[in-house]
Amino acid sequence: MRTKTVYNKGKICIIDGCNRSAHCKLHCQKHYWKVFWMDKLYNILGGKKCNMCGFTDHRALCFDHINGGGRRDVEKCGGHRMMVTKYVNDPEMARNELQILCHNCNWIKKDLNKEHHIYYSR
Repeated sequence: MRTKTVYNKGKICIIDGCNRSAHCKLHCQKHYWKVFWMDKLYNILGGKKCNMCGFTDHRALCFDHINGGGRRDVEKCGGHRMMVTKYVNDPEMARNELQILCHNCNWIKKDLNKEHHIYYSR
């Protein structure tokens, strides 16, 4: 019987306030994915900056599908993480289909393009 080797046994995630055990590169699974995979996609798309207004606080930035259809893409890929992985593995597709927007600009775009569907009604 083969056992799994744990390289960070007994270590805690290095993110402040996180008490989960370290998984890889001293991060828990949640933060490893967020720090490494999300940063890769931000870098592919030109950095952590809103394409419309220039806002740079990463806490309020999101990936936006330029031509809509984000919900369908997430469902087709099997979840948000799988969608991010798909675009990291195909940077050209990512640059053609995604942009970085702050949440305010994202909602304004949804309203202008009538993409709000079930989010709210007027």
